[in-house]
Amino acid sequence: MELTSRVKMARFQTVGYSHKDVGTAGVALAGLLGVVRAQGRPLSDFVNQKIVVVGAGSAGLGVLNMAYQAVSRMTGSTASPQFYLIDKDGLITKERSRVDPAAAPFAKPVGEVQSIGLREGSDLLEVVKKVKPHVLVGLSGVGGIFTEQVLKAMRDSDSPKPAIFAMSNPTDNAECTAADAFMHAGETLFFGSGSPFPNVDLGNGKVGYVNQANNMYLFPGCVFILCYLLLLICYILFNIIFLTRIGLGALLSGARIVSDGMLQAAAEWYELNKIISNKIKIN
Repeated sequence: MELTSRVKMARFQTVGYSHKDVGTAGVALAGLLGVVRAQGRPLSDFVNQKIVVVGAGSAGLGVLNMAYQAVSRMTGSTASPQFYLIDKDGLITKERSRVDPAAAPFAKPVGEVQSIGLREGSDLLEVVKKVKPHVLVGLSGVGGIFTEQVLKAMRDSDSPKPAIFAMSNPTDNAECTAADAFMHAGETLFFGSGSPFPNVDLGNGKVGYVNQANNMYLFPGCVFILCYLLLLICYILFNIIFLTRIGLGALLSGARIVSDGMLQAAAEWYELNKIISNKIKIN
């Protein structure tokens, strides 16, 4: 059975939490929502964001699933997000045979991609050039896959302040470094990474800020949402003792599962209280 399916089944059988799938997705969603706000747009504009995700494993699919649910909450049943999923064989479309069932909902219609000059299996550089995404997310585990050419293509993004999230770790697996991202994609970039990188000196007193997009940051947010359902005394207890323990938070709240709704709420809480105020800095 495919990993993502096993994780979904396990979540309904026991109180569990997969930091790779669910945690990464929650932090990525917080970052995606934070980028919209930091661009000076209302949060509702998230439904118009063009997002390219590189990596169709459990982490990449987890991010797309949670982002799709966020769009659905904003638009209702008419959700039709502009998400593009790329794996080792290129852009995934409905033309592909034997597509992973977990990736199938994100396979693009052939006519839609052909209308912008793409095809089944188009490579990353082609997709970035044609789609001109607002956000490029890396969860491939392939170090350096965001090449100089790919990063330079992000300069033509439809957003004046595009975002690049190189979320694979450890550092050797990061899709690009912060220094390369700011050098090739431009100084107005928002950059987030799963591995730590130092801020980048852009010269003339300017700094390219690096935002950590590691799933460890979701733990306190998720516990907060769970514990908030309890009496005030439990909330205080949570802040004092259990801030970073999602498992104990689930036990305290009596939750039988850690649902997607809880994680989306945690991501939104984190975005409002951390990313905008503390983490994302506008150049």
